[in-house]
Amino acid sequence: MLEGRLTVPIGETDIVLEAGDSTVIQKNMPHIYKNYEAVPVKGISSISPPIWGRMDLMNN
Repeated sequence: MLEGRLTVPIGETDIVLEAGDSTVIQKNMPHIYKNYEAVPVKGISSISPPIWGRMDLMNN
């Protein structure tokens, strides 16, 4: 997270991220990003290995 506060429900656990925080989401773990605050959030997302354009990999 670069700015703001973001809640990330991962499975049945809510992770709260603030500036300077990060998290790892394991493969096939249901998750979503929620901003409950009145200000926008800024962050960086990274997927490894890269899958853009290879959605067929999501089912394996």
